[in-house]
Parts: sequence; structure tokens; C-alpha cells
Amino acid sequence: RELLKQALSALNHDGFTIVSLWVLRKNHRGIRFYKAAGFVEVQGSTKSLEIGGTVVEEVCMLMPNEA
Repeated sequence: RELLKQALSALNHDGFTIVSLWVLRKNHRGIRFYKAAGFVEVQGSTKSLEIGGTVVEEVCMLMPNEA
């Protein structure tokens, strides 16, 4: 949490107004973590990719700047 807090602070300081990230669809713990931090899932953003011969899905999450 502290690492994310510091990263978001640095991005805000550098003038970024929106932060986005991609997380694996089945990473429920990660999704809960980002939602608790204020990120929201971008509806319709799910995409598939292949990692080591396995097809996985990921979803985009956004956090608008609250400044």
C-alpha cells in the first residue's frame, strides 16, 4: 500500500491526471487491492493474451486524479 501511495504521489507531482493499470482478470486479490485504493474497472476493457502457452484475460483499471 505504501509503495502504491508513493507512486501515485510521484505521478501526481509530475502532473499526471489519470493513472491506469492492467491486472489479470482472475487476480481477485489484486483487483480488491486496487479497488480499495480507488481504482475502478474500465467496463469493456477485457482483453486476452498468451503467457507461456496459456491464454489469460486482463482488465484495465483507472484512477482519476482527485486533485
